[in-house]
Amino acid sequence: MENRRRSLLIVNSYADAAAVADTLVEALRANGYMDWKVFCLVRDRGDDADVNRSDGPLLAERLPRSLVEKFGEQPENSILVAPMAVVSRGHNILNSASKAAISAIYFLHRPHPRPDDLGPIIGRLNRYAMSRFDKGMKENPGDTLAVRARRMRNVATDIVRYGLGSRGGYQSLNSEHKAQFAWDMLTPLWQTIGRGIRGGCPVYIGFVDKKFAPMSFEYQNDGDPKDSGASSALVQAIIQLDAAINRTRVDANSNKVAKLLYEPFFNALKGTEGLQYASGR
Repeated sequence: MENRRRSLLIVNSYADAAAVADTLVEALRANGYMDWKVFCLVRDRGDDADVNRSDGPLLAERLPRSLVEKFGEQPENSILVAPMAVVSRGHNILNSASKAAISAIYFLHRPHPRPDDLGPIIGRLNRYAMSRFDKGMKENPGDTLAVRARRMRNVATDIVRYGLGSRGGYQSLNSEHKAQFAWDMLTPLWQTIGRGIRGGCPVYIGFVDKKFAPMSFEYQNDGDPKDSGASSALVQAIIQLDAAINRTRVDANSNKVAKLLYEPFFNALKGTEGLQYASGR
């Protein structure tokens, strides 16, 4: 832990980062923590309209995106508030010993696509296309190539229509799209956690948003409802990683690749303190 006592608070946007950073500065000052420093990650370019509060300038110190790695040079008891999309990959925030400068990461918001973000829909189309490339289209008696192509196009159209019509909460998705939501979420989560493990360092991870596991946040006593893959994207991530790592496949290399990429994250998620879920669901 030497020279690593810094925290990273993860939000969804620059505007969220500004609001959280200012609120945190006010709370720290009100409670006597005057020696703590709070940094808010901001855009590099001049247009900072989405990071300024309407009632005045930021109370937290601004840290331009291009200088995010400089956070490791700040003294201990420093906190950085940043959008996940910016810090999840491509940056190594190290201290003077070339170890991870951050020892605690808190996810304040569960990642969720913006209503106007077509990325998840495009991802589903890509998955469907790859599945058809690997397995082909089921042939019905008398089908021509044109007929099979039309069926494939109709399914792709249904994927787009369903995606556009169901961009609400996680629990409104069907089981297939919940699985895809979990994959879309767990990769940037794991990449962000990587900011805290450089040099083989331990890092504390906190999932603060109730949306991560709503039943677990309400859980008080034995017998209370537990989370499942249907209610919790975190539990769904555990289910998907378990399948990717342990499911018997024709191609055993797929399991090996998933194990190399995700086994540490899988084991950590399974042991998350406070995550109440039914094993195997």
